Amino acid sequence: MYYNTFKNFLHIKFCKSKEYEITVKVRIKVKGIMKEIESISKAENIRLPDNIVDFSYLMVKNFPYETKTSFQRDFELEDKPDERELFGQTIIDLGVKHGIDTTVAKSVYQELHKRD
Repeated sequence: MYYNTFKNFLHIKFCKSKEYEITVKVRIKVKGIMKEIESISKAENIRLPDNIVDFSYLMVKNFPYETKTSFQRDFELEDKPDERELFGQTIIDLGVKHGIDTTVAKSVYQELHKRD
């Protein structure tokens, strides 16, 4: 979930062509949601590597543009259900459960729902 969440967000919202650049604003948002998930993982007693945010960010940044996750393929088909609830609402709900601020996840979730 950790890796796919960011790849999905980057490609769906900001990578409309192969000539994209990850702007400072996007980088801050991506790392912000990563840190929110890292905090939730700690609260849920899920052990992650100490460098999970930096490691995952580099993976996402270097992922081939042409490759799409199942979420991306589903998201592109307007009449097909997708995993927005898993990648968005679950993070928000777990944040509430543990008193963790998920402002970034909420904004990403809202952006993904703008298509509706």
